Amino acid sequence: MKKNKLSPHTYSVYICGDSFSVPGSDTGYHYHWSVKLEQKIKKNYPGIRVVNVSRTSPTNLHIALQIEKAILDPTTCFVIINASDIFHTVVPTYKIDKIN
Repeated sequence: MKKNKLSPHTYSVYICGDSFSVPGSDTGYHYHWSVKLEQKIKKNYPGIRVVNVSRTSPTNLHIALQIEKAILDPTTCFVIINASDIFHTVVPTYKIDKIN
């Protein structure tokens, strides 16, 4: 598989939310979905960094602050929000097809 060449940290993928998004001892760190996603992105798109700002037992305000941090980062191209409901969105200022 050919790797896509991007300059370091051209784009960022943010993971926001509650304990569902935090790698923990219940699943084992290396088997958690967020770690697997980060490994896959690093392997195929080395210029994309994955930033996991999720925390265990956050309030709605805390999750709102996580989302605000992701939106204010100019390198953000994709935000994953996992809490009671799973919600995925592309930040409107970028088109995901720019990655290729």
